[in-house]
Amino acid sequence: MKTVIVGIGKMGTQLALKLTLPRNTVLIDKYIDPRKIKQFEDKGMLYSDDLQDIKGADVIILAVNPKDLDDLAKSIFALILQKCLIINIATNREIQSPNKYIATANIKIIGEATAIENGISPAIVIPNSICTAVRDVIIEIFSTFGIVLQKDISDYIDLNYNAAYYTIKAISNTISLLHSKNLPEEIINIVVRNLMAGTWMSYPWPDDDDFIQRILKQNKI
Repeated sequence: MKTVIVGIGKMGTQLALKLTLPRNTVLIDKYIDPRKIKQFEDKGMLYSDDLQDIKGADVIILAVNPKDLDDLAKSIFALILQKCLIINIATNREIQSPNKYIATANIKIIGEATAIENGISPAIVIPNSICTAVRDVIIEIFSTFGIVLQKDISDYIDLNYNAAYYTIKAISNTISLLHSKNLPEEIINIVVRNLMAGTWMSYPWPDDDDFIQRILKQNKI
């Protein structure tokens, strides 16, 4: 089975390194981080900067910027002349198959690339509407990447954005508070990158963590 990943940015890199893929998988992008190339080569993967190399693919995974998705999909559809499954991870922008030979699946990865690189598994949501054969292929490929769920994907489309938004808001509010106390910038950075990050990483907070439980009770959280 020929598998291709198009888009080897932060998330595409993690897909290439952690998915269950054949050794002849082709990675396509205009640029790939040279620090990762050795890891890809060790997995028997091939690198190309030519979209023509998707020809003959059985499975294509799109890990590209959503703003580039529509034009890229049109180019790919024009090159595919055989049965193929295209998996798109940018579910705020969907693609639809132009013919009966191409199956498309718009899935959602709930996770952040750096956290995934550090060993924190994401969730992968696949839509209820896909057929059994496509579902089985996705589960086979993504089962080593994270938890695979089949749900109504519309409930999850904005989840990454909302999580990032409220996290950024909490950090911004904390920084503003610390600035108001005239604390030095290096201390503020430590608070955000060490104390706040450590508090988030320890979630779900254990019942025997007296410090966290006292804060929760005092603020009726």
